[in-house]
Amino acid sequence: MRVKTPVLSEHKIKARHKVSGGSYRQVSVLLVIVIFLVHCVSGSGSGNDDGEDGTRRLNKRSPRLYDDDVQSYLSKFGYLAPSSGSQIGNLRTDSQLKEAVRNLQRFGNIPATGVMDKTTLALMEKPRCGLPDTPTPLDRRRRRRRYILEGRKWDHTDITWSLRTERIRNYDPGRIRAELQRSLDVWSKHSKL
Repeated sequence: MRVKTPVLSEHKIKARHKVSGGSYRQVSVLLVIVIFLVHCVSGSGSGNDDGEDGTRRLNKRSPRLYDDDVQSYLSKFGYLAPSSGSQIGNLRTDSQLKEAVRNLQRFGNIPATGVMDKTTLALMEKPRCGLPDTPTPLDRRRRRRRYILEGRKWDHTDITWSLRTERIRNYDPGRIRAELQRSLDVWSKHSKL
């Protein structure tokens, strides 16, 4: 059994082509209009979020005042609580972000405006160690280190000490000196002093 395929005349083919060509034209015009409207509403055409004074504008046209890099920097160095991993947990309010930037600016000894300006960005680009400036809420529950790893070495090898208290008058000064000398000897053996 043979299946017959309909044979279209040349006139019908041209008519179909015209209709489909017209609809493509309409779709493309509609697409251009939609792109234009999205472009106008989002304000992405300016390409510059910086104001004349170097501050990032906070208005409806620049919703990304604090981008992901700024937020990760603030989290890394203890100005924001670390993100929870879920996208909903990463949401932060404008006031939280402004307060975190203000704290960073205070720590960096620059004017604390809470706004990302050129001075703040320059502060963030300076080389630094990887330890947080302020303890994060989780760090407050953990044991804190009592030393700072910064790479400097103490170049003094002599330590001078004295006891200034009224309570030691009741004890033998020779015994106090011997006990202190013994404890300092143990300490100096491990510290090379």
